[in-house]
Parts: sequence; structure tokens; C-alpha cells
Amino acid sequence: MYYTYTLSLIELIHVAQALNNVAILYSDNSRSLVITGHPSATTNKQSIDVTHPPTLCSDFQSSKTFQSGWIGINGYDDDLFFAGLYSWSINYNFDTNQVIVYFSKRCPKDLKNSLLKLLEESSGVKQSEVCISFTDLSWEKSQSKERYASSLNKIKSYIKAGDCYQVNLTQRFEASCGWNKRQAIHAFFHSAINSHADYCAFIEIADNHFVASISPEQFIECDHGTMMTKPIKGTVKSTGRITKEQTSELQNSKNRAENLMIVDLLRNDLSKVSRLHSVNVTKLFDIESFNNVHHLVSTITSEIDCSKHTPFTAFLSAFPGGSITGAPKKRAQEIITELEAHPRRFYCGSIFMWDNDLDKFQSNILIRTVEIEKKKAFCWGGGGIVADSQLDEEYMESLNKIAHITGKLIET
Repeated sequence: MYYTYTLSLIELIHVAQALNNVAILYSDNSRSLVITGHPSATTNKQSIDVTHPPTLCSDFQSSKTFQSGWIGINGYDDDLFFAGLYSWSINYNFDTNQVIVYFSKRCPKDLKNSLLKLLEESSGVKQSEVCISFTDLSWEKSQSKERYASSLNKIKSYIKAGDCYQVNLTQRFEASCGWNKRQAIHAFFHSAINSHADYCAFIEIADNHFVASISPEQFIECDHGTMMTKPIKGTVKSTGRITKEQTSELQNSKNRAENLMIVDLLRNDLSKVSRLHSVNVTKLFDIESFNNVHHLVSTITSEIDCSKHTPFTAFLSAFPGGSITGAPKKRAQEIITELEAHPRRFYCGSIFMWDNDLDKFQSNILIRTVEIEKKKAFCWGGGGIVADSQLDEEYMESLNKIAHITGKLIET
């Protein structure tokens, strides 16, 4: 069942701020926006397959966007997880301001009625404050460049000793932040719109605890049994349209080697949950451009082994993404735990959605991500360290990747 409305983005933000455990999914290139909230159930990762309802008939089988099902967040740190079962959603068309509200057969009648009332009441709401951006916060580095340099040099010594080939090294930034939910959602949209990032997401984990991700990176997608992952490795700063010099730099031997290491790692990860001989690298070393950087991106596909795995168990099997750990993954994670000054928390984890009615699963890599909790905001930047990595280049890359979030950093 569905209803249509005409609402502005400001009116939709008014709707979103009124929802418990609000979840927002946004893709800039396709200009698709999904908003939902008030989950009918929450669960842990061990129970999500058991409690997910069977496939139901849908009036919109051709839809490419989420209608109903699970939306959740799996943190890089093992103990951080939240998932809610959402029985309805708002899909927004930016060109026409048309809103389509989907209700699944599982949606309780009282929830449906209260949501329709909220949509009616939100019509005509005006913006009551100036635009809010993450760059308005006073960001500080959580560690010195000297500490970063020490970690980088230790990684290179591990590589020389044969422990690993590549390790993703990150550093944390923090700021005081007394924002409420409305302000956090405003800041998310300010960063997401025109970001050219396809995997943006905002999720409310608890009261005054939000994760906002302006992610350009897809982790695991599963669409009617076909799996896809698109690791990013290789970055140059963007000053607009990519130049020949930037293309040459992005496709140099170092960046191609970094990318290929992670492609091989993810081919192996997908092979564990896929049908025999179905894993293929369909694109290698593509260039994708975003508002602040250009990236080297590859694409790997496979067919899921449905006799042994669901999309969610396949996602957990491959988690965390190889592009944010290194290779080999297990040893790289051990080195990350040893050397990084602060826990990653949700950063480098994934926000996922699973619409079983449409047989679609999608997840991102939580990079370009802000976590807000207890009047503090945190974000992280990083990159892959290999044998010939240079300190200044790697350090600046970690800053460039999040410049659209942090603005001008305060030196500490």
C-alpha cells in the first residue's frame, strides 16, 4: 500500500526528526532518498536471519530503493551493532518533490495512522535556522603527526618482516557538539547532497547517538542472488574535473598495487560464500570522482551460494571490508589494534539494508563518517600503507579525504 504527497526537503527533515531510531539512505548520483523510523523490532546480529520474515508480495517489485525490512549498523569494533525491522518507508523524488510512502503488510495500523498524520502536519513547515554543516564544528586532531609517523614506520617494518603487504592506518579527529537530532540531520544533508557519494546514510542508534556517513564506497550488495563489492584503493585530491596528471598519478604502480591487493583479498572473501567459479573481476582500476577526491575503484561480482548463505550471513562472512583493514586481513587487523591510538568504534564498519520483499541487500563502508554521542563528535581519516609509502603523502591523504567534513583543522 502506498500514498503520495508533495513535500520539500525541509518538510521531510521535520518528519525525520520526529521518528524514533530514524534511518536515512541517500545516493547522490541517482538522487534517491529513503527515510524511515519507528522499527517494529530490534535485534542482535545472531538473530537477524531467524527473525526476518519470509518474502512477501510487493506492488513495487521493480523498485530499486528500500521499501521495508532491516536497516542496521555493524561497527568495526565487535560489540557495536544495531538493527531495526522497519515496516514502512518514505521515498523522495528531488526533481518533483513527490513523496511516496510505502506501507508493508506488517505495518501496524496505529503506526500507519500516526505517520500519515505527521506527514499532513509537516506540510508548510519552514526552515527555522541557518544551514548547519559539520565544518561548523571546531575539529581537533586526537593525536600528533609524530604519533602517526611512528605507527606508519612500524607498519613498514612489519611489511619488511613479511607480516603483511598492506595495512590501513587511520587517525581520529574530535569536536565538541551539542547538536540535537534535527541539527545532526541538517548537517548530514548539507554534506551528502552534491557529494557525488552513492552510499550516504544516517542512523539514530539511541537518544543523542547518531552516525552520519557520506560514504562513496559500496561493501556487499546482493540483488536477486548476484553479489557485488567495489573496493576503493588509490586517492588524489580533487580540484574539479580530473586532469591528465591526476589520472597518471592515480593509476601509478603504487596505487594499482594497493588496489590489486584488496581485489585479491575480496575475491577470496566472496569465494567462501559464492557458487563455484562464479567470482569475477568485472572492472579493474576504474576512476570515480567525488567532490573532494578522485578514487581508483574496482568491481568484483559473484553468485551467492543460497544453499548455505543468506545475504546477511555472506555480509558477516566478508566483514570487515578489506579496503579498510589490509592484507592479509587477520594480521592487518592485529596491527591496527596495536598501533592506532583510538578505537574505530562504528567507523570502518557498515550500514546495511535488507529488503526481503524485493530480494535486495546493500551495505556501505563507513568511511567519511561522523559519530555523535555525549556532546562529542568524532570522525576518522586514513589510507593504505605499503612498503613504499611516504609519510607526508599518506598523512595529507588522510586529511584530504575528510576535508569536506572537518574544514580547517585546529592543530594540537
